[in-house]
Amino acid sequence: DRVEILNFLCCQAAISLENARLYEQLRNYSYQLELKVAERTNELEAANRELYRMVTLDGLTLVSNRRHFDTYLKEQWQRLLLAQLPLGLLLCDIDYFKGYNDYYGHQAGDECLKQVAQLLNQAIQRLDDLLARYGGEEFAIILPNTDVRGAVQVAERIGILTQNRQLSYERSPLVPHITLSIGISSLIPRLDISWEMLIAQADRALYQAKSSGRNRYCIYEPSTS
Repeated sequence: DRVEILNFLCCQAAISLENARLYEQLRNYSYQLELKVAERTNELEAANRELYRMVTLDGLTLVSNRRHFDTYLKEQWQRLLLAQLPLGLLLCDIDYFKGYNDYYGHQAGDECLKQVAQLLNQAIQRLDDLLARYGGEEFAIILPNTDVRGAVQVAERIGILTQNRQLSYERSPLVPHITLSIGISSLIPRLDISWEMLIAQADRALYQAKSSGRNRYCIYEPSTS
């Protein structure tokens, strides 16, 4: 009987040791699996961030691209239509940029676009404001809940920043540094007009600024149409 009891205890001890070994293996496997899941999750999040960057950002200047601009402008138009609050828009064009490219070269032109984008980014101060590369040397700034007076304040900040930064442009017909022409528009959205009206008005104001000598901002007024 004593031998049987000892054998039984030995068997139980062996089973316990085997169970402990299996448990340790299982715990280690579970830990390794958690590490792999965390690694894959991080990779997926990084891929999603990169995809978001590719879809929404301009590859050169790293500000919003035209597609994101259009989407965001439509969203804000609908939101402010319900709230009946103004939506402001600035269209900013680098003066005589073609001449800059011809004189300094396209690589310098790309660097100029990056620096102008950084400068414009400094001029906007709210999280809801959006800076986008609208096309070529043209940038756009969406200003939700902003009337003409508020939009003018942003344009004036841009003018001050441009003057202080003085990005060199020796051959400029205006002054020996980069300047901007800016068109300003602000509308309270209505059902009988679309968000495209805001762009058209800012574009007309930009044309007026360029026709009036550049290096300035102009506000859209119906009398200028």
